[in-house]
Amino acid sequence: MTDDDGAVPTGILVTVDSGRRGDIDELADRMRDAGMTVEAVLGTVGVVTGTATPAQTAAVAQLPGVMAVEPDRAVGTQHEGPGPP
Repeated sequence: MTDDDGAVPTGILVTVDSGRRGDIDELADRMRDAGMTVEAVLGTVGVVTGTATPAQTAAVAQLPGVMAVEPDRAVGTQHEGPGPP
């Protein structure tokens, strides 16, 4: 799916300010209003995950209560093969 300018949504992680974690569901609704597709709301750690185009990501980053917006990327270990490193 693309937005009107042809941009493709990518995965993002939105960190909510610790003082606003109690409002995280409301903030997630505002992120949706900004165009983000919200996939998970992790209230305990204050993170919302989802997808957004660059323009939508910029809009989410400007929302009051949003501390940071980062690209979602795979996390793994350097070790390959069986057994401990």
